Amino acid sequence: MNFSELQEELKHKERTIKDLVEYLKTRTVKSNPNYNLLLGAGASVTSGINSAQDLVKEWRKEIYSLLSGEDYQDNDEEVRNYLLTKQGHWYSELNEYSALFEKKFDLPSQRRRFVEREVDDKKPSIGYAYLVSMSNANDRYFDTIYTTNFDDLINEAFYQFSHNRPLVCAHDSSVRSLSISSTRPKIIKLHGDYLFDDIKSTLRETESLESNIKNKFIEFSKEYGLIVVGYAGNDRSIMDVLNHLLKSDDYFKNGIYWCIREGDTISPELRKLLWKDRVYFVSIRGFDELMAELHHQLKKELPIKDNFVESKQEIILRSFQEDKFKLSDSSKYIKKDIDNLLKHKNNIVISDLIRELASSDDKLIDDISESEFKNLLEIDAKIKSKHLKDALELARGQVEKSKNTTIKIRYIKKVIYILRELNDINEWGNYCDKLIEIDSNNVEYYLAKSESIISLYARCEYLKSLSDKFSHVYKFNNFFAKTALNEIKNTNGISFYSIDNVIDLIEKSLVLEPSLSNVAWNILCDAYSMKYSNCFDHKEMKECDGKVSDLLEKADGINNKHITYFQILTHSVNRRIDQSKIIKIIDELKECFNISSISKKKFIFDLICGEHIDMLDKRMDNFDYKPYYREFYNSDLIISYKDKEKTAAYNIFISLYYLNIELNVDLFKKYIIEASRCDDAAGYTGKIINYMCDVIGDFELALTFLNDVKNQISDDVYYYWSANIALIKKDYRKAKDDLDRALKEGRSYDEYLVCKSFILIHEEEYNQVIALVNEKIDTVKDFENQSILTLNREFSSKKLNRKIKETEIRNIIGRNISDNLNLCCNILLNNENAALRLIEKEQKRDQSSIETFLRWPIVSDRFYSELNSRSLFRNDSTNVVNL
Repeated sequence: MNFSELQEELKHKERTIKDLVEYLKTRTVKSNPNYNLLLGAGASVTSGINSAQDLVKEWRKEIYSLLSGEDYQDNDEEVRNYLLTKQGHWYSELNEYSALFEKKFDLPSQRRRFVEREVDDKKPSIGYAYLVSMSNANDRYFDTIYTTNFDDLINEAFYQFSHNRPLVCAHDSSVRSLSISSTRPKIIKLHGDYLFDDIKSTLRETESLESNIKNKFIEFSKEYGLIVVGYAGNDRSIMDVLNHLLKSDDYFKNGIYWCIREGDTISPELRKLLWKDRVYFVSIRGFDELMAELHHQLKKELPIKDNFVESKQEIILRSFQEDKFKLSDSSKYIKKDIDNLLKHKNNIVISDLIRELASSDDKLIDDISESEFKNLLEIDAKIKSKHLKDALELARGQVEKSKNTTIKIRYIKKVIYILRELNDINEWGNYCDKLIEIDSNNVEYYLAKSESIISLYARCEYLKSLSDKFSHVYKFNNFFAKTALNEIKNTNGISFYSIDNVIDLIEKSLVLEPSLSNVAWNILCDAYSMKYSNCFDHKEMKECDGKVSDLLEKADGINNKHITYFQILTHSVNRRIDQSKIIKIIDELKECFNISSISKKKFIFDLICGEHIDMLDKRMDNFDYKPYYREFYNSDLIISYKDKEKTAAYNIFISLYYLNIELNVDLFKKYIIEASRCDDAAGYTGKIINYMCDVIGDFELALTFLNDVKNQISDDVYYYWSANIALIKKDYRKAKDDLDRALKEGRSYDEYLVCKSFILIHEEEYNQVIALVNEKIDTVKDFENQSILTLNREFSSKKLNRKIKETEIRNIIGRNISDNLNLCCNILLNNENAALRLIEKEQKRDQSSIETFLRWPIVSDRFYSELNSRSLFRNDSTNVVNL
């Protein structure tokens, strides 16, 4: 039945959006709505998720061609007849989506992966922004939102556009404790969540709702009416419950209002339901248009706050403004709000420019003409919209025209910024020379020019030539020291400066500016870390500890509550510590947390979480970190800190807690994904990608995350992790190309060699591994990296049936650098019992280690079956504890 036929048959049952507005207004108080909302797949289409209709059409074609052996001829009627007559034992025309879905994907895990790919990285459409506003705790028109969808669009919209965090129930056990009296918005996923394998999508799976969800649905239906949007009513699970409840006058006292688009096909089940008392239908153009009209009639325009446009919000709002689905053409309300967003965006650009001009020169705002302000504004607008070449042409033109020196400097800086973005090295340097011609004593101009020099060695030479001119400027010494440190890490030969030369530069900076606001304190920690990286001699260890203690004592003497003091305290160079010192550091951080401002609390909270994460990495004998994990997980600090979910460190800690304490794989995955969505996730890029690739086993998810944080990380970090992801995808050519690019952008040469040899092992290019290691191992500075390269070489020799160098392997064990290296050594030496003991020890410490070992050819070659049987992620019989 089509919509016009429905209107003719059930004209007395049709209601309007205006009617809905009046019904929604009948609240007794602002915090007590009368209606809940049920959303189906149709609500997600304008967020970029394929509709069930589109998927059915594609699957029908594929399955028909596969089973019939005939090419699809764009004749749906013929295909349906074939499926009904020849495949009727599994095919259901009434529930075609579920039948085809189950036929295409045999296993629940396959269906989960498909759904995950479909919904991943999708951004909520503007309709969800309206919905969030109408679910505000202080003035709400919707209390509970049911959804048959697996996507996270509703929760993401709340996260971005509201301070109210909804209660999300995605599986049967989690819904039991949900209270109808809770003032927080409630999202109930009737068919599960894509993060879990128990999503209900197939014909058999959607026969009934889980018992707890069904009972909660029934409980909530006593108090509220129901508005249905984007749901066709094609699965029995929900329709059976609705039909059952409508038999009693105690349920849906405020009615059910089923919103239908004019082009929709009405299923027989929905048609039957609409004949029942208290059930009506409403004609709508779409989910977004409906939400827009309801919002404007109930709460007026979409609220726009001063801080509305930032980070992920900016991306989502930009998608609103682009209006890919032309929603503004079909809704005057959406058009009005998109116009307001554009005006607000322009106002922000103007405000940003004013702040930029004010911060650079107090007199500049007063001196700048209206036309020059307009030009600068136009350049910024083009930069923000990524029209870089147009922005460059405009800025260059203004450089040539400008007579005012101060304004000319501003235009040149715009040109340099654009050239950086376009990676035009030569022109970048030339425009820096123009700045130097204007002001030859401005150190910033020389530093900008130095960054246009690709070779780190040549950059150091250039900076050395400026030493006499700027040695009295502490920022120059800091920049020179950081550049020299990177050059030492990156070079495979003789460095421009020794590490002691670098330390002299930093110490000079601290003499010039001893305050804790000087980043030289942190750079000095990095320098010590590099100098003592191979420290196994007791005398050297004592020397390193002494230098770090002196540094901490000096910082303590200035201000032991300063952020820099805590950065030194938690720096990796301060990691030669025992259990008591770890706890002392955490206690000191907690003490500072309690007396800190809101902004500083976030920094300290991140450090506390980071210290707990590091407990897992320390691998100290006789130190059981698990009691401290339990204590922190249940602490008042975590329970009371409201902004914890926004920090990547917290979500990573929680994920590790669930994995290693509760053995809950699903929640580990959930919180790693939550960590990747945090604004500060870039600081944990490597750890998150390792977990996504090695443990969760989803390199596409990792690649999406890496591209999301690309603008927040350095190029060498981006290309290094891109190479690692390409390796997992077995795209070895790309892996090597990206690794070469990472080295060019400044990645450590040691890390480059280790990763290069690892790629070659996966390619089974064992002769190349041996040649690479033999040629380059003497240039490697770090003992651990030397050991890894040695093991990769000896493993390659073993694969080629050559004799291995047992003495060198035993020397690695003697250094006792790490249990993981000792594990590989014992495998190469055929000490299987010792290797198994180490595997068991690592698994007891960290369940994720098994997944890492499965990716290491040295380990998995010998113990693949053993590792596979131990894996929580590959063994469905694991006892998983759910909340």
